Amino acid sequence: MRNQVRQYGIELVQTDVRKIRNEEGRFVIQHGEVAIAAEAVLLATGTRDRRPSMPNEVHTAALENGTLRYCPICDGYEVTDKAVIVVGHGPRLLGEARFLRSFSSRVTVASESGNLGLSPAQYRQLAELGVEVVDVPIVDYAAGSDFMDIGFADRVRRFDTLYVVMGSDAQSSLGAAAGAQTTPEGCLVVDRHQRTTVQGLYAAGDVTEGLDQIAVAIGQASIAATAIRNDLCSENPLLRQE
Repeated sequence: MRNQVRQYGIELVQTDVRKIRNEEGRFVIQHGEVAIAAEAVLLATGTRDRRPSMPNEVHTAALENGTLRYCPICDGYEVTDKAVIVVGHGPRLLGEARFLRSFSSRVTVASESGNLGLSPAQYRQLAELGVEVVDVPIVDYAAGSDFMDIGFADRVRRFDTLYVVMGSDAQSSLGAAAGAQTTPEGCLVVDRHQRTTVQGLYAAGDVTEGLDQIAVAIGQASIAATAIRNDLCSENPLLRQE
């Protein structure tokens, strides 16, 4: 894909953008000592999952071998009939467990603190779903090649896969600093053409509200690219010369 982009004379710059300034209808993108001016900017900065309290090396190894996962919509079918534990807090824990029960009859829920943050009615729903509840704090994680050992305060349990439901943080600070409106959850607000509330600033993918999927992000990027082209041409039409 990089080679395809270069065929159209597009420069790819791998850098860390720290700031976007909105200056009189133009944007200035600052990275290091270099500033780039643009009439339109598309943000695809994504979101960052909140991680469990485990060492980086354990987290990396578990992600690589599939014993640690974050998105059952993406890969729930891969844990069919396996022993699954869902670690998190609050109502989303119930929703994730319900979703995963369609793939496996062996689903357990737990929280690092031991407090699941669920109401009595939600506990009853878990029982009706046949989901095991562990209300003992988690003190350790150990990832094997095809298993995840969870160290509880009173014992160690082995599971095939751990799903984390601790929420995520939209990486919307660049857009917000440029004046774009965000949702209460921190996502950038966009219209149906992926325009933010700042003229010339667009957003696509997980930094906006919706389903966090690569396919969705690609579709939104296509919508945004079309809107950018049309918006720019409405001010300065592209007229092919003979």
